[in-house]
Amino acid sequence: MTTEPWLEPFIRDIRGVLFLDVGANVGTWTHWASSRFTCVHAYEPDPRAFEKLESSAKCNVVCHCVAVSDFVGDGALCVHPSPEQSTLLEDHPFGDEHSASFKTIPAITTTLEAEHLRADWIKIDVEGGEAAVCRGLPDCYANLLIECHGTLEEVKDVLRAKGYFGKKLAIVVEHPLGIKGHEWLIVEGLSGWNPELGGAT
Repeated sequence: MTTEPWLEPFIRDIRGVLFLDVGANVGTWTHWASSRFTCVHAYEPDPRAFEKLESSAKCNVVCHCVAVSDFVGDGALCVHPSPEQSTLLEDHPFGDEHSASFKTIPAITTTLEAEHLRADWIKIDVEGGEAAVCRGLPDCYANLLIECHGTLEEVKDVLRAKGYFGKKLAIVVEHPLGIKGHEWLIVEGLSGWNPELGGAT
C-alpha cells in the first residue's frame, strides 16, 4: 500500500471476492484492491476526487459518487481545499481550519446496509465519520480496515454493539511517526483473514 506502508505487514495477503472502499478519494486503495478482489465498489462523494477515481478505475471497479453514513437521503458535504479532507462533519477533526469556513455542497447519502452488498473486506476512511458508517453496517460481518480520525473509542463502542470483537481479532495500527488521526483499526469478520496475524490484541 503506497500511502500507508506501515499497514503492509497486516494486509499483504488480503484477497477475496468483494472489497468496498468507503471514502475512496482518488482511488489509491481502490487500485490496490482491484488486483486482489474479483470486484471493488468505491464510494467517494467529493466530485473533484470522484472524477479522478472514475477515470482511472479498472473494469472490475464500480464507482459511486455518494457519501456513506448512517442514513439514506440528502446530506451536505463540507468541501475542503484538499479533497482528502472533505467530510460530512461540520468540522474536520484534524483540519487546520473549521469546516464551516469552506463551502458545502449537496451529497447523496447511503448506508452500507442499504447497498445490499456482502463484502469480504470493507475499508473506511471518511474524515471523522467512521462511527456513523459503522452504525450503518449490515450484519454480514465483513473484515474491516478503518482509519480513525480521533474516533477510535467511539468506533470500538459501535462495533461492540453490533456484535464485533468477542472472539474476533482486532488490531490498532498507529502511524509510525505518531501523526494524529492515523490510527487504523483492523477487525476480523466472519470470513477471517491472514492467520499469521495471531497474537494481536
